Amino acid sequence: MYKQYLNKIDSADHIRIGVGLILYKDKKILFEKRVDCNNWGLIGGGVEVGENLEETAIRECIEETSIKLEIENLKYLGIYSDINQFRIIKYPDNCFHAIDIIFSYEFTNDVFLKKSKESLDLKFFNVNSLPINIVPPAINPINDFIKNFL
Repeated sequence: MYKQYLNKIDSADHIRIGVGLILYKDKKILFEKRVDCNNWGLIGGGVEVGENLEETAIRECIEETSIKLEIENLKYLGIYSDINQFRIIKYPDNCFHAIDIIFSYEFTNDVFLKKSKESLDLKFFNVNSLPINIVPPAINPINDFIKNFL
């Protein structure tokens, strides 16, 4: 695959601010199996110029799942920036330090998922049987969410 997760600061040449979403229902969390690394991650992506964080969360969710979230149901979880959590992300053409603002969102109704070209699969996993191959930057937010909210 063409994406690497590193923890060496000398590899990065810029910072990227992103938003991640812990989308859940009935103690199950939605994961996206990513095309760029073949691992499971959270829905999310980079903040675009002019967007606020909630707008980024809503846009990314629509792009990656076709689900439109209600802004008032987004719950702030935290900011994750520690490079020791493998937040230096290297692509063939660039390398950056990923700083992510994480929100959670609880689905109260059934959801119908439609994966994007960025996804190999979209799947809900029970919090007691999460996938083994989760992208490193998602591990701490997921653990914090499970420990504090479920």
